[in-house]
Amino acid sequence: MRVLGLIALAMLSGACGDGGSGPSNPSPTAAAIEVGDDFFRSGRNSTEDPAVDTLAVNGTVTWTWAADSRTHSVQSLSGPGFADSEELAGGDSRYEVTLTAPGTTNTTAASTGGP
Repeated sequence: MRVLGLIALAMLSGACGDGGSGPSNPSPTAAAIEVGDDFFRSGRNSTEDPAVDTLAVNGTVTWTWAADSRTHSVQSLSGPGFADSEELAGGDSRYEVTLTAPGTTNTTAASTGGP
């Protein structure tokens, strides 16, 4: 198995405010991650290997495979986890999870060497 990229997602249980009546900046409820042959890239801020993003609790992460990417899976390494994806490839492949607990989730993409 070959590790292809890493991502760290911080889930926040609520928005932080200054205690005043001004607007707060809530955490995003969705994150988009591009999966390439040897990288994860955040759609929000373009961070890569690791792709680092912040998401509200109960937010959804969507991994989308680049059009010419080889076969690999998304796997949870630590933190509030989720079920690993099956091995996917190509531009139409997507894997989506909703993260329901606060904390930092670390994930990786792994390949068994398929096309």
